[in-house]
Amino acid sequence: MKTRKKLILTALTVALAAAVVPGSALAGGTWAGTVVDNTALLSWDIGSVAYTTSDTATFVVDELINVQVTNNVLGTNLSVWPGDTFRPLAFDVQNAGNGTIDFYVEALGDGALFVTNVNIWADSNGNGTLDTLVDVNLGAGPITESSVTMDTVYTFFIVADVGASPVTTNTPDTYDLRVMAYRAEAAITADNGAAFNATTIEQVMADTGGTATGFADYDGADSARAVYNLVWANLSLTKSFTVIDTDPMNSGQHAIPGATLRYTLHVLNSGTGAATALSIADATPAGTTFGAVQSASAGTVDNIDPIMWSINSLGGGSSADLVFDVTITGP
Repeated sequence: MKTRKKLILTALTVALAAAVVPGSALAGGTWAGTVVDNTALLSWDIGSVAYTTSDTATFVVDELINVQVTNNVLGTNLSVWPGDTFRPLAFDVQNAGNGTIDFYVEALGDGALFVTNVNIWADSNGNGTLDTLVDVNLGAGPITESSVTMDTVYTFFIVADVGASPVTTNTPDTYDLRVMAYRAEAAITADNGAAFNATTIEQVMADTGGTATGFADYDGADSARAVYNLVWANLSLTKSFTVIDTDPMNSGQHAIPGATLRYTLHVLNSGTGAATALSIADATPAGTTFGAVQSASAGTVDNIDPIMWSINSLGGGSSADLVFDVTITGP
């Protein structure tokens, strides 16, 4: 079972609470538990005597549970490279209800392919970017943030490292930040289907959608998704040849002394990012004599033995070919 950490850092709470805009209208509306008295007054005359009567209808404002999780534009679709550390996906979380609740925060991955050391961080200085010397690492989670008042916006980060030799795949690592309304270390129970009770504070869930799979609408939680896209170069080299001279003795092509062989070097980058400073060397083996370079689809090549082929950059999904001839040494 996952353990939960309760965030009790006073400085962090004060900084995050400052996200409420002073003097602005509260999105959550009237506070839950507010008693509303609505009084009607009737007056009339009988002769010279004036009479009045009144009646008051009273109800208690129910609690709207509405957690909203959205992507922070500073870290939604993030390109990462092998060896990267502290790479953040950023999310804004708001209590858009009309009461004070706790946040239960968890990072849900799709099965990490190349990121490691995944932790949840809190933006303690409220600037929306990860500052590893200032912000707070809350650990792998889930964690609980207590006493979040109406309209308060928190920024959380999912932070991960990328290994020096990550799994080479074009599939991104996807993460959902899911935040549930909590109280007293437990999920809040919904009263959405209950009959109206004028004197009881009922909890009404307003959340819909959410990106995390396996969860329903109106469950008191919301989620948003962000991805790590690995930028990497995965190079392969293939060498092939064919005999291009016709054997006059057998009406065919054979690798006999005097025959010319045409080699093709094929370099493929099956990764997602560019490889730079490519250098390919090919020395003519004993028993053959270097002929000439026929073509190079990219880069520059020295037309001497040994061949030195240089390519400044080869983009992800791209390839390059070098074609050259050698002759089998004759008698």
